[in-house]
Parts: sequence; structure tokens; C-alpha cells
Amino acid sequence: MAAWRKGQSWRVVRSLDRLNEQLRAAFPRAVPPATPAVSWGSIADSAHSSSSDHYPHYYTALGKTAVVCARDFPHAPKLGLDAHEVAEQLRRSRDPRIGYIISNGRITGPNYGWEWDDYDGSDPHDTHIHVSTVHTARADDTRDWQIGEDDMDAKQFAAILKDPAVAGLMRALPWQYVGGGIPKGMSTLSVLNELVTRARANDGDTDEQAIVSGVLAGLTPERIAAAIPEALTEQVAEELARRLTS
Repeated sequence: MAAWRKGQSWRVVRSLDRLNEQLRAAFPRAVPPATPAVSWGSIADSAHSSSSDHYPHYYTALGKTAVVCARDFPHAPKLGLDAHEVAEQLRRSRDPRIGYIISNGRITGPNYGWEWDDYDGSDPHDTHIHVSTVHTARADDTRDWQIGEDDMDAKQFAAILKDPAVAGLMRALPWQYVGGGIPKGMSTLSVLNELVTRARANDGDTDEQAIVSGVLAGLTPERIAAAIPEALTEQVAEELARRLTS
């Protein structure tokens, strides 16, 4: 296909339009004119070569209109927008729409194993960050990017709670017992038997509340946790998930 020429139509890939919308909504104090409009730039200026993702190109997977597959975003911490932190959040997300990210003298992306590497370009990108997308149909995917502190909704959290792998990890916490069967003396019945034994050994009037408090005080967190049936743990997780999504 012929190369794009100045004056012809072009557009930014839709995923970067969505990222632009998210950042402007999350950091309204940093939008122009508080920051230069060019710092939110998409299309290339004279400082960019024709091979740059800021330059419009034609890609079969992205339609007949030339597309820009890059956007810059300003680093304006005094206005609430820490662009380098945004770059780090994008790196951690490993979003398949990302081609590469340049931030504060570093570059990352799938070709770098999602690790930061030194960037040796003439512009260290310390006053802004650069985000390039892939050149496939994924670049037009408008799903939200994983940025900000509250990027997980209740349904997503509930789904994670129900994930068997996550449940296994939760049961493997230091204060929980995992393994075949229940260790001697750590079952619910054993805990109750200990209560009864101590009650019978008590001379005179029985202060049931004091006995319960005394027994519980003598139990380690491991013993208390192990006395809780796994089925009950699952019921608690399901109830929490239900309340989060209701």
C-alpha cells in the first residue's frame, strides 16, 4: 500500500484514544491548558522520522485509513499526574495491545520481556512518556487500561476469590493448615472436647463464658484456623463474592 502523505486523512488507534480518555478523567488538573497540548500528542512533528509510530501508516488489520499507533502523555506530578508511575502500571499489566513504552530513560514491552531496559534515544522521555501499540487489530480494542489505584471492580474481585488456584494459595497461608486429613487435636471435635474436659474439671459453679475465653486464649491461631472446615471457608468466600456483586 502507498505511504501516507501529508494532507491525507489519518486517525489514532482507538485503544490509545481510550487511554487518553482515562488519564484525562483521572487527572483533570493536568489536562490542557494546565499542560501543553503537544505533551498529549499523537501525530508526529518534524522531529520524528517517517518510521515512527507517531507517523501515520497503513496496516491492513486496521482498515483503509492511515493510523497513528503512539501517544505521549505529560509527566506533571504537581498536577497529580505521575506519568512514570502510569508507565510502570502499564508495564505490570502486560497488556497485549502494548508495543513498547518509553519512560524516564528506559524502555520496556514484550520484546524486552516486560523488564525495563536502558533507552539510548536522543530524548530520554523524562518530561513525558511514550506508549506505542502493536500494529494489529488489537490496537483498536477499547477496553479500559489497567491504570490507577482502583482498577478492579467487585465482579473481578469475586471471580478471583472463586478461582481454585487462588483458594489453594489462601489455604496455604502460614496460619492455615493444608494437607491430608486434620492433625490430631486440631479438629473441630477436638476443640469442643477440650472445652468439655475443662468444664468438668472446674469445681463449683461453671462460668461457661470464662471457660470458653480461657480455652480460646490457650489455642494458637494455627489450631483455631485448622478447626474451621474447608467447606465453611468456601461458603464464606462465596457469601463475600455474592455481597460484592449484589
